[in-house]
Amino acid sequence: IRIIHSNEMKVDNSSLTGESEELLRVPQATHDNVLETANMAFFGTKCTFGNGSGIVVLTGNRTIIGQIAHLAQTAQSEETTMSREIKRFIKIISIVAIVLGVIFFIFGLIYDYGLITDIVFCIGIIVANVPEGLLATVTVSLALTAKKMAEKNVLVKNMESVETLGSTSCICSDKTGTLTQNIMTVSHMWIEGKSYDCSLSMQEYEEMKKKVEKEGGDVTALQEPDYSMEIPCFKDMINYVCTSTKAFFDENPTDEDVKNKIAKKLGKKAKDLNANEIENNRAKVTAELIEEESKKPFQKKKTVGDASESGLIKFVSSLVNLEEVRKQFPLNQTAAGLTEIPFNSVNKYNLMVRKVCDAQGNFVRFNLMMKGAPERIWRRCSHVRIGTGPNGEIETQEKNEFWENQFEEINKTYGEEGERVLAFSLIQLDPQQFPEDFPFDTQAEEPNFPMWDLTFCGLVSLNDPPREGVDNSVEICREAGIKVIMVTGDQPVTARAIACKCNIITDPDMEYHAILEREKCSKEEALSKCKAIVIHGDKLARKNNKEQMKNDDDPDKGAYLKRWLKIPEVVFARTTPSQKLLIVNGCQQTGHIVAVTGDGVNDSPAIKKANIGIAMGSGADVARDAADMLLLDDNFTSIVNGVEEGRLIFDNLKKSIAYTLSSNIPEIAPFLFFITFQLPLPLSTVLILCID
Repeated sequence: IRIIHSNEMKVDNSSLTGESEELLRVPQATHDNVLETANMAFFGTKCTFGNGSGIVVLTGNRTIIGQIAHLAQTAQSEETTMSREIKRFIKIISIVAIVLGVIFFIFGLIYDYGLITDIVFCIGIIVANVPEGLLATVTVSLALTAKKMAEKNVLVKNMESVETLGSTSCICSDKTGTLTQNIMTVSHMWIEGKSYDCSLSMQEYEEMKKKVEKEGGDVTALQEPDYSMEIPCFKDMINYVCTSTKAFFDENPTDEDVKNKIAKKLGKKAKDLNANEIENNRAKVTAELIEEESKKPFQKKKTVGDASESGLIKFVSSLVNLEEVRKQFPLNQTAAGLTEIPFNSVNKYNLMVRKVCDAQGNFVRFNLMMKGAPERIWRRCSHVRIGTGPNGEIETQEKNEFWENQFEEINKTYGEEGERVLAFSLIQLDPQQFPEDFPFDTQAEEPNFPMWDLTFCGLVSLNDPPREGVDNSVEICREAGIKVIMVTGDQPVTARAIACKCNIITDPDMEYHAILEREKCSKEEALSKCKAIVIHGDKLARKNNKEQMKNDDDPDKGAYLKRWLKIPEVVFARTTPSQKLLIVNGCQQTGHIVAVTGDGVNDSPAIKKANIGIAMGSGADVARDAADMLLLDDNFTSIVNGVEEGRLIFDNLKKSIAYTLSSNIPEIAPFLFFITFQLPLPLSTVLILCID
């Protein structure tokens, strides 16, 4: 749909791009790429905020999701390594058996045994050479390995793919949910000029502490968080976060959750439940689900609100009671409604006016809280918080060059680490000028309250952290000769930062763009020097379009991609489904056995094209249908476990086939002795068939 009118319309394109981020829709075209431009909405995606209208410009197979479906249908699945090897083995065995049969037939004619006897000998020799137990041996070996892999959270759909996973030399992995946790988490806070590492929440630390104590370990060896509620500025910052956000925890289950739980209890499928069964069990099951949700750690609880605010409240809830803090500083309400300005794309901030009361509940003053994009908030501030006075009052200092440099440096640092940064500020309104019944007007073009000369409180950065053990798993792959390529829909800066954290890029200084910027050399020289490269999907598309006119057998076709893939560490950013298909094809052309992971509709063409497609257990049905294997825990580490099992099976199969072939020797030997030494034949052809 081509948007012609929009009222703060936001969409979630994760079903197409794999990245669950709210994107604003506006009537103006912002990019040449149809997936990137802000004036297009797509079939199969969700409108999460606001509203809009537009003109339908494409339907059916011509839509983006239709094109993805076409790619998935037309992508040719590669023959498995095992299938190729077994076909080759059968050809060799067949040739040996037929050649031996013909030789014995000729010898029989020479010795004049009679035509019928010679034909029987020929058939007997051919039958004796055929390893009839091969099919059963291979099937049992694969089934046993598949069972072991299921215990390691890898569910095998295609038996032959077990061995293919062991032969894998390249893994093209999706980022969100596979390498990372797909949960926005507070990473750092910058308050009064000091940066605090908040990657470990207090609840997670307490759980680790309990576990170590239970196992009889040394608790003092655990690294404590470098923040504490004993630090006045940090305590105040937590309160600012609570009172500047609107997201909240929602323990109530959805109808789908209730139906699935009832179906599980009754041993049925959810679609087979009748109305009486649902109504009779609804109340009890709902109560059980609410109790289960309440016992979950904050990081795993369901929330209502955008991803960033959800990440903020999950962190602060392990330190304070979120609802109690918000009750202590209630949001002001007038006849016109709540005194707030929601976040929008133009202002890039949200504003709330909250009441401050004394212990007896008497009105003291209003606090105006503002949260948003760092540059926008910083520009509206005239002072910076530098400390807390003896009576708990905020001590401030006027903004100067020192604070300007500090702010720019820390904001850049957090940004380069691929983190989403939010700034917090406030102004304590004078109760003489703004009494309890003051009529705040948030709808006016010029509001009747101050929105400049605020006090800057600090920065909070959030990121989608890597899964535990991913960096070690990537290193194990590297040592085992497996290349790990990250393919993501994220921006290059974020992709590079996550790749560094996941150990896919080991030395950021040797990345192509870093060398270009640092040494000011030519692109060709930087490409020859670099050990890692981050490639934008648009660049891949442009290069591919230039080569469309070349013949498929032209050795220069795809040379640019092959050269990129020869670099030890490769990351592809802002990729589309067709580009993912190009990447997989390029890897296969360079001789790699390729495994592809994914969870969305956009990943299905590449999953099908790969030598082995791996889908997330929680992924889209389309991706799961196209895959050969499912990762039940959505964890990259499980792939490494699967590769280990896959490599074992190759050795086991070689031994099994050798054992199967060894039984053919005593079957062939009597015929050899009968023809060569004229000994009586102890086994007839019929007896050999009985033995087999």
